[in-house]
Amino acid sequence: MPDAQVLRLYKKQHEVEGRFRFLKSPYFVGSFYLHSPRRVEAFAYVMLLALLLYSAFEHAIRTKMKDEQESLFLPGKRKSYKPTGNPAMDMFEVVLTSAVEIDGQWHRGIASRAYPERDRVLVFFGWDAGIYTQPSSLA
Repeated sequence: MPDAQVLRLYKKQHEVEGRFRFLKSPYFVGSFYLHSPRRVEAFAYVMLLALLLYSAFEHAIRTKMKDEQESLFLPGKRKSYKPTGNPAMDMFEVVLTSAVEIDGQWHRGIASRAYPERDRVLVFFGWDAGIYTQPSSLA
């Protein structure tokens, strides 16, 4: 296939372009200084895995939203039945927890304000807010 045709086909894939925009964001790669080709290659693999997880996260939320009667209320006062990954991930960016020792026993709680939409997304994945406060059974 001629190079020009390959480029035209590639440019028609808006989703691919959007995904690579995610990878090129200074938010994700701006602070990394890689000094060898081997490290650059390793970083590229890590970023592609992150992109795969990001895409799977977005796909799972959109799939669950197909069965919902109410749209998802996203940060920035937007509503959507097909949220993109960034606004959905923004809901989880600031989850503050606190730990308090009472009578020699530690108790954890969520210190940030309640956000029902975040809890709703957790339910999509089969979790609840306890993932922030309960000790992991894997430890």
